[in-house]
Amino acid sequence: MQITLPKEPDAEILKMLIKANHFLEHAKQHAFLDNDFDIMISIHNLDNAIEYTLRILIRHLEIEEATGITIKTCELAQLIGEIQKFLKANSSHSLSYIQEMKMIRELRNIVQHAMILPVKEIQTYLLYGTKFFEKTLMKFFGIALHDIRYSTLIKSDTVRCYLYNAEEKIGSGEYLESIVASRDAFDYANFIYNNDSSNKARRAPALTELKDTSRSLYLYLKELDKRLNLDMAGVDINKYHHYEEYIRCIPREYQVDWHGNTVLQRPWEKNDAEFCYSFVANTVLQWELHNITPIHKHNKDSALTVNFVEKICGVDAGGIFTEYVCHYGLGNTSARLFYCDKGGYDKLVYGLKEEIIQEESKQYN
Repeated sequence: MQITLPKEPDAEILKMLIKANHFLEHAKQHAFLDNDFDIMISIHNLDNAIEYTLRILIRHLEIEEATGITIKTCELAQLIGEIQKFLKANSSHSLSYIQEMKMIRELRNIVQHAMILPVKEIQTYLLYGTKFFEKTLMKFFGIALHDIRYSTLIKSDTVRCYLYNAEEKIGSGEYLESIVASRDAFDYANFIYNNDSSNKARRAPALTELKDTSRSLYLYLKELDKRLNLDMAGVDINKYHHYEEYIRCIPREYQVDWHGNTVLQRPWEKNDAEFCYSFVANTVLQWELHNITPIHKHNKDSALTVNFVEKICGVDAGGIFTEYVCHYGLGNTSARLFYCDKGGYDKLVYGLKEEIIQEESKQYN
């Protein structure tokens, strides 16, 4: 039975390939941190990526169905042997980088069982693993590595667009622009997925009052608050610190609220953009996977629908991110927390500058 290759992957196989690439990207990220513990994790992730890819190939080519054999082995050499035997009998194709794959498994065994960590070899083996994955994609699935995109797994339309843009910019060599898109994806996702705890609502009035009384304490607590929320959101802080180094180097023209930036003393490189993209994509995927639906949900099908519209300086106070709007009662005063676009922000700034605040409220039944 001759088979035609490459064979286009179906939706489920494509998802599996993205996960395999996820293992590979994790291996690269940990190797980049360049310490013994992370290099050990990198080697394990690299080996996982290869074995997972081989198992995907077995399913993709329907080898078990065609041969009537259930392949249960955990031995990499046996997995390779079963696939090679099937390919030899049914096609003119063969797996690539077979000896290199076996060397990576040996490396993983040395790390796990002999407790020896061959640090200098990690980049070479990562290159082998990447080439094996790229060759396998093209030869058996008819797709390139850039077709295996994290953005296809993202649920949020806005975040998906940002990450897709980051992917496209890497492909076109616009590495700074890719990092900017990754930053936008991270900031937006952090806002929508990590914005429902009670301290979020308390932050605005507390920091506003503190800003007027102690600037240094305000800046310290603002930074502490950010770190606390990142920790609560399960962000890998070591990787975030490295990611933040890149973000601090983004020039003024790519920032809305600019307070200065570090000047990168070299050209932006592909590795820079790939690290930021991989960190953000992995972090957002984890947020979406672990996002829990609130126990109270607004019933949109209710027969009684009442809409309230409040405008301040002509800006709709509930027009954007309505679920995060707050109305504070602060003794004899009150305050509103709401969100607006750049045009709305300019209107508010003008109103405050002229000391003319117009407020309009309407109710629609």
